[in-house]
Amino acid sequence: GEACCYELCNVCGESLMLDWDAVVEYEGERIACGDFKPIFGRNEIEEGTDECSSIKGNYSDFCCYTPPNEPCNLCQTETSFLDAYTSVEVELWGSAMNCSDVYDYLIRRIETDSETCSSAKESVSECCYNKCTICGGTQVQEFEQEIDLNGE
Repeated sequence: GEACCYELCNVCGESLMLDWDAVVEYEGERIACGDFKPIFGRNEIEEGTDECSSIKGNYSDFCCYTPPNEPCNLCQTETSFLDAYTSVEVELWGSAMNCSDVYDYLIRRIETDSETCSSAKESVSECCYNKCTICGGTQVQEFEQEIDLNGE
């Protein structure tokens, strides 16, 4: 009889991490790398097949990475951790990107002591800001407390 079970193709293999949100073009459509798994399931693409190997060859560089030992934090300075704007668009490496996407990419894939990290920090310093805090000194914010602010 035919076997009922098989090992689904894994675009990153065992040693690399999948960047779920990275976007690639596959069969004429833009998809997130995380969408490969359901595609493999629907099409029964098995580990070890030519089709699986071909997809790995074409997409693993874009979809897979080795996590850094010390991640690059775009908004970390010598003295503090700043926040990244979510709605600001910047140009980095020839592409228009959202600041929060740049932040996520760097923290997931780039070492803090690398040239890529330092050049990105210089290129897109407008991505980071010092979030307003209502508490001073040693005070701690009470997150559950509700207040009335401008009638809201």
